[in-house]
Amino acid sequence: MNPMVRKLLLCLAVVLTTVNLSAGTRYIVALKGPLHGAHVPLVQDAVEAQSHDVRQFDNFNSFAADLTEDEVNALRRSSAVRYVEPVVERHLLDVTPGSPRIGAEGTRLNFEQTVPPGITTTRAPELWNMTKSLPAVNVAVLDTGIDPTHPDLKANYAGGYNTFDAAVSPADDHGHGSHVAGTIAAANNSIGVVGMYPTARLWALKVLDNTGAGTTENVVAALNWLISKKQEIGGNWVASLSLGSKDGSASEQEAFQRAFDAGILSVAAAGNTGLSVLEYPGAYPTVVSAGAVDASNVKANFSSYGANIALMAPGVAVLSTTKVGTNSVSDVQTEKGTTYGVTPIYGTPRGDVQGPYVDCGIGNPADFPPSMTGRIAVIQRGCGPTVDFANCNFTFNDKVKNAMAVGAAAVIIYNIAEGQDAQQGWTLVRRDCVQYDCTYYQPDLDFPWVLTLAMSYEDGLALLKSDSHTISESYRYEDYKILSGTSMSTPHVSGGAALIWSLAPNASAQDVRSALTGGAKDLAPTGYDAKNGYGLLDVVSAAKILAPGAFGLPDPQTPRRRPNG
Repeated sequence: MNPMVRKLLLCLAVVLTTVNLSAGTRYIVALKGPLHGAHVPLVQDAVEAQSHDVRQFDNFNSFAADLTEDEVNALRRSSAVRYVEPVVERHLLDVTPGSPRIGAEGTRLNFEQTVPPGITTTRAPELWNMTKSLPAVNVAVLDTGIDPTHPDLKANYAGGYNTFDAAVSPADDHGHGSHVAGTIAAANNSIGVVGMYPTARLWALKVLDNTGAGTTENVVAALNWLISKKQEIGGNWVASLSLGSKDGSASEQEAFQRAFDAGILSVAAAGNTGLSVLEYPGAYPTVVSAGAVDASNVKANFSSYGANIALMAPGVAVLSTTKVGTNSVSDVQTEKGTTYGVTPIYGTPRGDVQGPYVDCGIGNPADFPPSMTGRIAVIQRGCGPTVDFANCNFTFNDKVKNAMAVGAAAVIIYNIAEGQDAQQGWTLVRRDCVQYDCTYYQPDLDFPWVLTLAMSYEDGLALLKSDSHTISESYRYEDYKILSGTSMSTPHVSGGAALIWSLAPNASAQDVRSALTGGAKDLAPTGYDAKNGYGLLDVVSAAKILAPGAFGLPDPQTPRRRPNG
């Protein structure tokens, strides 16, 4: 080794072992040579590595560490170091808080299946019969994780990596990653939804925490793992990233370049600012950037755009899977298919009750027929027209207990005409107060209530006046939700990329990218533009470019012989 270099490295070792570590900030350090040949104490010395919480990226000749300002300056002076940069935050890119699927749509996704409109818009179902028996393409979801227990995801779930703690499962603790995964690969079974590529092999790379936040270190760590996994087991791989932020990162950009060089196709969200600036990593040239369109195939007003935008895909009101047991849904559905929105009354158990329903007035004992066994009592709030509501002390607790005394299987309480509270805050559980210190009355919490839901005045009257006879009253967890954002358009593109790749397993990542852009449906204005890229994702047209033989088409790269030639 050159004596001057040796002296510099020895000085660097002294600096790194004597500085105060209490003020450390997270950085990524890129080296000029192989990671394990750099003679950098933070890499070579186990004690130093542990004290700085070093994470090594073998595929990128770099590492992340907690560093003080003095340590950063020392590293930047080192001949072994190319650069040192602070990590940059990354976050999920949906624009809605996760509204549950309730109300007039009436679909009960735990019991029946629907194909979300975006899946049909991109023409994915037209390829399912061709691809269902082919070897699966791998899709890595870099997000909050995936719920491996979800009935629409568990068949395709293959495992993964948690970049926050490799010893912990990359299971979803937020819901966003599972939503993305469902758009990519929800199974084509009898329940829930169907994804773009329902036989894909799903991998969860957890790069965002339970708040939907992470950093470029998490993304780089995931790409490092992904490259190694591809080298280990082979196959074709797509990386899907429904995340980003406004700041770029040299280490992250290089990681995506290495991933592309390794044959991995990366797809990332364009961003949700609505401005002409793409967010990173979608702005990197080796990443396919996905913008969002609405149900009319018009660019969503929130969708960011710019010179690197590649494709547009559905991103408004996208229905998909979510983390099991987090999305409460309640509704009432008649035997003729009419659905009414309802609100659980505090204290009610969850459940599903089906049976004939009976108008039981205001819930006085005399309002019930002699036998209510197996029936659902429909009761109006209040004390009736002869008692002013302000002076009414007839509680929900009383009404439901009266119904249960005659055998009611469930109860619906509908509002009075002048009710202004929209059924919010209604409760079966009384308050036990000593002066200003109130708690819920424990005997009411312990009481075995029947299913009890609240309904609006208008819907209550409509139900009682309808010609229906039976209803299904339900309060359940439904493991699906509707979200909007370029987070939602991204999995349409990544799932579509994997779908067409399964038809041409020998194709390169660049071939797949070219087919996707070449097969896109042009959106105004004509030709490529910075707002819509190459146009709307069309997987059938893309598949015909990538795998023409699968459709009985000639290979455009194979010159045809002239007749009689």
